[in-house]
Amino acid sequence: MKHYNVYGSNGGQVLVVSLIEQALRFYNNGKLMRAFPIVSGQYLKPSPPGFWSIILRQSPTKFKSSEPQGSAFWYPPTPIQYALEYHSGGYFFHDAWWRSDFGPGDNFPHNDASGTTIYNGNGSHGCINMNPNDIAWLYPQIPWGAAVIMY
Repeated sequence: MKHYNVYGSNGGQVLVVSLIEQALRFYNNGKLMRAFPIVSGQYLKPSPPGFWSIILRQSPTKFKSSEPQGSAFWYPPTPIQYALEYHSGGYFFHDAWWRSDFGPGDNFPHNDASGTTIYNGNGSHGCINMNPNDIAWLYPQIPWGAAVIMY
């Protein structure tokens, strides 16, 4: 964590996302606490790399598509139990109860173990999708302003 020089030597809570590995690592004061498989944004709706921070916490909430119905990127109103916004414009870490598969390659077109639908056979719309049990554990650990490093 010192390599990233995030918030001095302590580091506090830091979420590190590897878009190549499709993995999230949670550090607390420089110590790795847990790692999780994720699904990031698909090719046409990528998750933005960079240095961010948690700017909104919501539990529960409902996501509504900003795309018009009929668009390839439209989705119906979707209940979400845990959501952590890391970049303005609706980029969140959140539960993805409609997926079974998380990890390397799942941000590309694939057959999901739960049965592929138009919502789970590709990457997200830029969010970081997580297994519901994983985000349920992570959500209470992450305060407003926690650092996010995405590469």
